[in-house]
Amino acid sequence: MTEERRVEFLAYPDGSRAIDVISLFGAGPGSPPIRLGDTKEAGLVAVRVAPALSASPVITASSGCAGEPHCWGKPAAWCDLAGPAQGPTYGVAVLAHPENPRFPVRWHVRAYGLLAANPFGLAAFDKAPPGTGDFLLDSRTGALFRHRVIVHRGSAAAAGIAAKYDEFAGTSNQPQIERADRLARLDWRIPDPNPWWTFDGGTITGRQDPERRGHVLESRQVFRDVLVELEYRYTGDVDSGVFLRAGRRWQCQIGISRSLRRDMTASIYDEQRKYVAEAREAPALNTPGAWHRLRIEARGDRFRHWLDGRLVLDYTDPAFTGEGPVGLQLHGGVADMRIEFRGVRVLNLAYPSIMIR
Repeated sequence: MTEERRVEFLAYPDGSRAIDVISLFGAGPGSPPIRLGDTKEAGLVAVRVAPALSASPVITASSGCAGEPHCWGKPAAWCDLAGPAQGPTYGVAVLAHPENPRFPVRWHVRAYGLLAANPFGLAAFDKAPPGTGDFLLDSRTGALFRHRVIVHRGSAAAAGIAAKYDEFAGTSNQPQIERADRLARLDWRIPDPNPWWTFDGGTITGRQDPERRGHVLESRQVFRDVLVELEYRYTGDVDSGVFLRAGRRWQCQIGISRSLRRDMTASIYDEQRKYVAEAREAPALNTPGAWHRLRIEARGDRFRHWLDGRLVLDYTDPAFTGEGPVGLQLHGGVADMRIEFRGVRVLNLAYPSIMIR
């Protein structure tokens, strides 16, 4: 089994501290499916509290339940365990993201000071047949789990855990691009002469030249693991897209495919193998004349595409490995082809991470 884990530390204005744990589990290439077994003695994120807190604990959950008998094994978005420690009350809350598999998660929570988010122990929690909670991982699809642990003063209510959960839940498991330390300012290779591209503030507009020739506007920077976010708008019959990687360069399509004569928006096109992965739900979201938000993540051999906030493609392919520029395509051969891009932002994902094998 493989796990890629990212751990982030946060501080709230009220003095609370938080730890985000984001884990992507998978099976190695060629591995048979891996079974995470059904057991109540488990937790992807588990906390043991100091004995003073468990002397007279107060257990609460987002569902409104209170106390171990009512919270143990029950589904909830978050669970909190608080108690007095040398006078003042302190507590620990564990929050499960709503995009996690098997949300809302079950809670293996005990008054003696154990708090664990457990998506596996369904046989014990529901008095179901053994193995009901088995969870399978294979080499093509991973399982992404995101949790937040908050250490706070006072009770869960006094610490505003419900409001803190709403803020946490509002941040999607889609990778966030607002991290200025790794945000790349693209330097475009503008052709000379340039009959194709115009730049007006933050909007890049592409139109064919009089001979209906196309062009790919490329960045001077090259990336491998990268997150690209942009908005696009086009009119008429448009064949465009975003290029990434090199060697075996691939394209996230926007609009009509010249070869297939249909909308293939958010699908992956490879010049050698043609379409290798199709985003079947995306064309229904794609409306000419309207601005649409496209987000592309290329991380290792995994590629994910979001259109207007919806995950429409999750594809793994080891063929596309090389570093390459970000490219905006304007296809040739169609009269009056016009497409606009705005808000183009690129996040370099090549940052140190903890890898556990």
